Amino acid sequence: MTATARVTGGAVLLVVLVLVGACTGGPSTPDERGSASERRQAQRAAVAELLADGTLVLDLDDPPSRTDLALPDGRTSIPLEREGGGLEVLVAAGGQDLLRTPADTVVVTAADGTAPPGSVVVVRRGLTEGQLRAVVDGAVADLGVDPSQADLALRDVSGDLELDTTRVLATDVPSASLEVEVGRTALEGEGFVAYHLDW
Repeated sequence: MTATARVTGGAVLLVVLVLVGACTGGPSTPDERGSASERRQAQRAAVAELLADGTLVLDLDDPPSRTDLALPDGRTSIPLEREGGGLEVLVAAGGQDLLRTPADTVVVTAADGTAPPGSVVVVRRGLTEGQLRAVVDGAVADLGVDPSQADLALRDVSGDLELDTTRVLATDVPSASLEVEVGRTALEGEGFVAYHLDW
């Protein structure tokens, strides 16, 4: 297991991908604009209903459908955020909890516009150095992350940074591919973690 470097912060990359997706192929006529507005409203309502109780459960023994995760037909990804915050994500497989974590954003992705979802990225932002260490310690204890690689990752994202810096840690959880990306922004010094889950 090794920790892998990434040039820019994962949270920054997610924002860029969402913005690019939102800015391509926009409607050009009044009817199309109205229809697009109605679709956005329906989408917001679907996400609000999905996250209404503040919990998102992903049971990999019964993988979620597009409808289960409010992913509209024709789209390959969608960011899920709960208005007002307070979202917790639970991932289960084999009758056991693999991951339970607070989250700011969950990005759901499918292979194409009709395929079922096959991956999520669960993002937490605004972490202090102590909170980031607690997340990594938890990944060592619960997800099988190599302790020496965890220590190296924490060292690399600490101190004065010239660029946003991230490190990716492999896990040994069963039934899924799970990586833990930890990082910190150079300007604000804000820590973040992104759990990359594929099934």
